[in-house]
Amino acid sequence: MTHVSFPEGEALKSLFVQFDEVCFPEEMHLDDEELLEFFGRNLIGILLTENDELVALGILMKEEEVAEEIEDFDPLFIASEDGYYSYSVAVKPEFEGKGYASTMLQLIRQTATERGGKQLTAHVRTSNGWHKKRAKLLNPDVRRTVPNAWEIDGDVEFQLLRL
Repeated sequence: MTHVSFPEGEALKSLFVQFDEVCFPEEMHLDDEELLEFFGRNLIGILLTENDELVALGILMKEEEVAEEIEDFDPLFIASEDGYYSYSVAVKPEFEGKGYASTMLQLIRQTATERGGKQLTAHVRTSNGWHKKRAKLLNPDVRRTVPNAWEIDGDVEFQLLRL
């Protein structure tokens, strides 16, 4: 049975570190100082579990919380006061391909809307196929492609999506 919860504080931080280690390339991992700064923000955690196993974690925040960081690699980004930013969607490798990411994206959109969000933004890597899955699921407005944003596993191109 799938269960949704909204972890906060230290519980969210602990979950984030667990997912970060198994779901993202090493060059994306946050060091201790970055973790401290990141968790100083007003984050919304969304956790999916299946039969008490950790499956997927999403991180959502107000666009204003992350605007400065985004502007570093996407100088045309303008935060909206009623906008939310999908910072992260992580599915543990053993659960990939089973629809959990799609469920998480729907939960992220629903959560942002329930909290008064008028737009939802995400930057996604264009080479890993995720941008196509997100586009199919959420029918976003692809605002622009951001070449040479940063390099992660050879990816240097991201798309800014308004979902």
